[in-house]
Amino acid sequence: MGRTILDFSKGKFTKNKIGKLLRKSEIINYEKISPNKIIQYINIIKIGMYDIKLSVHYDSPESWVKLNQFKDFEITIGDPWAIDLNKDERFKDRAWVKNNFFGKFRIKDLIEAIHYCVRLNTIKAFL
Repeated sequence: MGRTILDFSKGKFTKNKIGKLLRKSEIINYEKISPNKIIQYINIIKIGMYDIKLSVHYDSPESWVKLNQFKDFEITIGDPWAIDLNKDERFKDRAWVKNNFFGKFRIKDLIEAIHYCVRLNTIKAFL
């Protein structure tokens, strides 16, 4: 199930403002409906024509709701299909792309990714 946690589609955002909003936002990985049923959430950050989907580790504690509590996460960009960040000319040379795997990607990388997508959205660099 998709869940929008932030929307950077309109307005100007500095890296500092993006960081503050990320640190305040709630990330929900899953919710237990009953002992045998859970709902897995896809946390989405909208940036105009770009959607950044956060993938957090599936066995993270349910009580974790802040991004800095999740030590392992990675992102995909695109909607409905994910862009291959390692091959796409717009993204492949970015430092944060090289860190985009579980255990290496950090909040500072996510801030860079969001800021870059905000800039691309502003100049309307199409998918």
